[in-house]
Amino acid sequence: MKRTPLAVLAVLAAASTALAAAPAAVAGPPSSTASKTTGGQASAQWTEVDLGNVLGFPGNTHVGYLGVYQQPGFTGVYGDVKDFQCEPGQSLPTGHGEPAGDTCALVGVRFITADQGAVVFTSDTRTGTASLTGQLKVKNGGHGDGEVVGRPPADVRWTSVGGAYSFTRTESWSDGTSSYSSRVRGTGFEADVSGAIGAMGFTDDADDVSDGSAENWRETSRSRTRG
Repeated sequence: MKRTPLAVLAVLAAASTALAAAPAAVAGPPSSTASKTTGGQASAQWTEVDLGNVLGFPGNTHVGYLGVYQQPGFTGVYGDVKDFQCEPGQSLPTGHGEPAGDTCALVGVRFITADQGAVVFTSDTRTGTASLTGQLKVKNGGHGDGEVVGRPPADVRWTSVGGAYSFTRTESWSDGTSSYSSRVRGTGFEADVSGAIGAMGFTDDADDVSDGSAENWRETSRSRTRG
């Protein structure tokens, strides 16, 4: 039998009534995850003047930064070296708008990383010492897309100056559905840096300039999602 428009409306009305009578879906319970971890980190920065080009790098003044970050099962190394050509009377740029002729010319940048398992990092704020040993990887481009131009050995040492300090750092955020909070507590120290990266020594010349810091920390975090 062919249904009339009124019959169709009646069927739709019945279906609508049935849906209205159905119980609403019940949201699941919220989920929550807590974790604890420990770690350590250190950094060093230096300026190496090499007027005789003993190191064989572009330029005659090299400004470097090295960072190390460690958690259980992972050690990350990152940094760079900026190569400058400095003429008599010129100084390194500070980023405060010096006249171009008064500052050294940037002639190259090298980026420092390390393969997993290629380095060993230790840090002990109780004794005020830290060390990084192993083999670094130097590239001529950042973000992992550069060509490897060297794999120098590293033997970098941090020694406390001025005693240890304590710190607490917190972070939290929420978007209405999910939330996250963390608390990091640790100790650290400012440091003198010694040792070498390849042929570049931190304290082998009278005009070497370097400094650094190291930290150990413990983090407690919690994430929560509504059901």
